[in-house]
Amino acid sequence: MIDLLIRQGPMTVAQLVAESGVTTTAVRQQVYRLLLEGLVVRTKRRQGPGRPADVISVSERGRQLFGGHSDELCRLLMEEISEREGPERAREILRGVSRRIARQTHPMIGSGPLRERLRKLAALWQEHGLLVDVDDDLSPSGLRLTVFTCPYPDLADGHREICEMERESVSELVGSRVTLDSCLLDGGRCCRFSVVDATTQRG
Repeated sequence: MIDLLIRQGPMTVAQLVAESGVTTTAVRQQVYRLLLEGLVVRTKRRQGPGRPADVISVSERGRQLFGGHSDELCRLLMEEISEREGPERAREILRGVSRRIARQTHPMIGSGPLRERLRKLAALWQEHGLLVDVDDDLSPSGLRLTVFTCPYPDLADGHREICEMERESVSELVGSRVTLDSCLLDGGRCCRFSVVDATTQRG
């Protein structure tokens, strides 16, 4: 169905039934599943008199998922920058990327207490398909952000600088010191970020 919507554009359920050749019930079930996964969106479109019709179209996430080889392109770009400019220049560029990620994400996170900001960040990552937990650390002044699925698996596998970029973006976003204590690339079961809450540290 995603292929059909990408090829032909937004369609009603009736149009999807006509084009796919399956039953209305089957189409509705598949649309419902894709809506839950965030791969399609539903809007209203008026087609003459009467109630507006529901129109199904591919979401931005759906297009990214079925869009081809973005991970491969990013990997090649990283390799080209490293070869032409050197690894330090590549790290400098990634530091700029981490700051840009933080600026773009900040409006969705806000400036509340650290625990609240981390939970909002975790929820945002979960919306993008990651499995994330936020836990109180053993230390009274720290929190843990645990990521069980890498957002850039193919890219990070050959470029550990991506892990540092992610750590810096989290630090920039929450305004606290962040360390990466465990990493999937090292054979761990997760990437674990420790986040220090400076407001609760004892003098």
